[in-house]
Amino acid sequence: MLTKYALVGTFSTLSTEGRSIGIATYGRLLQAFINTKSPDEWKGIHGHIIKSGFGSQVFLCNRLIDMYAKCACLADASQVFENMPSRDAFSWNTIITGYAKCGRMEDARQVFDKMAEPTSITWNAIIAGYTHNGLSEEALKQYKKMQQAGMKPNRFTFASVLSVCTRLSALETCKQLHAQIAKNGLESNAFVGSALVDMYSKCGSIGESRLVFDEMSERDTVTWTAMIAGYAQYRHGLEALNLFGQMQLAGVKPNEVTYAGILSACAGVAALEQGNQVHAHMVKIGYDSNLFVSSALVDMYAKCESIHDAQQLFDKLHERDLVLWNAMIVGYAQNGYAEEGLKLFGEMQNVAIKPDEVTFTGILNSWASLASLKGGRQVHCLVVRAGFESNVCVGSSLVDMYVKCGSIEEACQVFGTMPERNIISWNAMIGGNALNGHGRKALQLFEKMVSESIKPNDSTFISVLSACNYAGLMDEGCRYFNSMGQDYDVIPRLDHYACLIDLLGRAGHLDEAINIVDNMPFEPNAIVWGTLLGACRSHGNIELGERAAKALFELEPQYAAPYVLLSNMYAAVGRWDDVAKVRKTMKERGLKKMPGCSWIDVKDRVHAFVAEEVTSTC
Repeated sequence: MLTKYALVGTFSTLSTEGRSIGIATYGRLLQAFINTKSPDEWKGIHGHIIKSGFGSQVFLCNRLIDMYAKCACLADASQVFENMPSRDAFSWNTIITGYAKCGRMEDARQVFDKMAEPTSITWNAIIAGYTHNGLSEEALKQYKKMQQAGMKPNRFTFASVLSVCTRLSALETCKQLHAQIAKNGLESNAFVGSALVDMYSKCGSIGESRLVFDEMSERDTVTWTAMIAGYAQYRHGLEALNLFGQMQLAGVKPNEVTYAGILSACAGVAALEQGNQVHAHMVKIGYDSNLFVSSALVDMYAKCESIHDAQQLFDKLHERDLVLWNAMIVGYAQNGYAEEGLKLFGEMQNVAIKPDEVTFTGILNSWASLASLKGGRQVHCLVVRAGFESNVCVGSSLVDMYVKCGSIEEACQVFGTMPERNIISWNAMIGGNALNGHGRKALQLFEKMVSESIKPNDSTFISVLSACNYAGLMDEGCRYFNSMGQDYDVIPRLDHYACLIDLLGRAGHLDEAINIVDNMPFEPNAIVWGTLLGACRSHGNIELGERAAKALFELEPQYAAPYVLLSNMYAAVGRWDDVAKVRKTMKERGLKKMPGCSWIDVKDRVHAFVAEEVTSTC
């Protein structure tokens, strides 16, 4: 059989010699010409077909429409379609699919509406077109019309409609579709089953997703991957790892998407050891050089706080795309290596890789951690120049950067001009006002956010409780804490209890604070005891301070701070013998008070100074 290149060469020879070609050969030539990407050659074979007297032949016209449509020459495809004296179902389906794939749904719909009796393939084409172009509501309308027309949906129909429901997070509609799938006997089909597993996972019903998975008689790589990705998405890392092991025992080979999912699961639960094992497995079967999977590996190592492993892997890869650069830049930012991330961003620009919203988010976080307003402003200019100022993620990062750099006015300006705000944007603004001492303003923003029907999350309440703390609003803080579960279905975490304890401690309500410590559903950590110790020192409660300090000695024996605080409390009331005992214990354990340290930015360099030094340490 002739290859596509031999076919193209044969056509050139025959056309030069003026010899005729049969319909079947023309059909094969048209299929071969799709990959040539040369409009002149397409027009040449089209003209040759017309000269040969086959210009009205349905089979060849369908092939011409397919060729032009796949190469996005829709005007030519439409001309062939309109000039056909007769058409079959393939003619209609091909032109509709061509329009849909190029995003021209109005044209696709006009052609569809002219068709006297659309087939199931035609219905699937128009539904898939709306789905592919993000017109979810219209896709569902066409699905209902298909049923009203008496057409029976098949696995391709359900795959498209399930994708729509997933995008809309319409769980009830998903369940109705599931019932229809079962009624049509397609529940055990691997193609549809995989779509169901993916749909339930992305709609937040991971239990339903696992039920569908367990009931499937046949599972392919896509099915296993969908379930693993679902577990990874909701941080059920151990379940994902267990399922990955079962997949291997079942003899199903993972693909690049599977590996990306399981690495994401490892990253979500900081399972570095298991991540290393997955990496070793990838090397064994030759996936370690895959760029897509390598990006997931770098991300996993970074999120498991193994930034040096991430850097080594990044350095070994000669081919790097934007996703890989982003994984490393964001990884540096997350692990406190802001300057390394900024340096890498410069290298990325030098190799002409254009940044996207993820890049800018990572870089803005780096400047925020350095509290460098000048650097943050420079990135803001790059954001505007690149056209990302309206992006909600970048906008939120800009707000966060400005508040952490102490410029609440610029943060307000960015926040006020954002065309869209999500919970992250509001949290950044509320937390920023709290951080900069504007407690009441932060609470006003919270109330405004709630009035705009944006549901607060656990991070929001950390900022709200902190705002009450800074503003000395104890009653309001207690009320907001109690409203978390009652009004917003947010279960308080240990961090929220720590904020409440700090709030009560600062106000001198130490009995209430220790009562919460003793009765909260968490074991108190060093932050809780440290907060309580600080309050005891401020209000002179030696007895409770001794208890808090003792707990800290056990939790963090390597730190001198609780010893120093307890010593100062004893000194404040003249208990010098106890002061001497604490200082002796510190000396025996080799503990020293850390000197104070300040940072200043001079000529684009950050300099650190410690107490009593006259030269910078860097």
